[in-house]
Amino acid sequence: MKSCNLLLLAVLGTLFFTAGAATSAAQTNFTISVAVSGLTGTLVVQDNNGDSLTFTANNTQTFATSYASGSSYTVSVQTQPGGQTCTLSSNATGTITANTTVTATCVPNFTISVAVTGLTGGTLVVQDSKAETLSFTTNTTQTFATAYASGSSYTVTGKTQPEQQCQRNHQGKHYGNGHLRPHLQDQRRSHRPDRNTGHARQQGRHSDVYVEHD
Repeated sequence: MKSCNLLLLAVLGTLFFTAGAATSAAQTNFTISVAVSGLTGTLVVQDNNGDSLTFTANNTQTFATSYASGSSYTVSVQTQPGGQTCTLSSNATGTITANTTVTATCVPNFTISVAVTGLTGGTLVVQDSKAETLSFTTNTTQTFATAYASGSSYTVTGKTQPEQQCQRNHQGKHYGNGHLRPHLQDQRRSHRPDRNTGHARQQGRHSDVYVEHD
């Protein structure tokens, strides 16, 4: 009887071991890949394991280290290509439950320049939506330091007025190869009291300030 009990325990132990091994095998590891499109330079992406992938052409690569099912992961851009901005798809961060492919879409960057004419005194300061500024004391053209990815929104406003008042007088228009030229008007002040409001009204000669999108 004792030997039968020992045999039964041995059989049960073998069954539990086999079941445990099967459970471990079911905990599959998954890979993360990155598929790139629109690239013209060199793009480097990195995952939260510290592995990186370097792209010089539009293709798909896979990180060297796999992830256990249920693990959290993050893929980020480590180095943007020159003259482009690459954006990762929404699944660049998440919990892995299957082999996953993150897409990187690259678009060209464009600069925004401001061309001033008719400035006769003082300093005109303009600012873009990245809070960068350009200061003008003469009629010239300057370019904001940071470029914008194709399709992104931007705004250029007058931050500091010179002795002349600069104001936008109509919306921009598209010209030829994607140039966007919102027309701003620079108006010399000649104050005259407004009888109804007590505020000064502006009169005088017009000059032009153009915002150019290249």
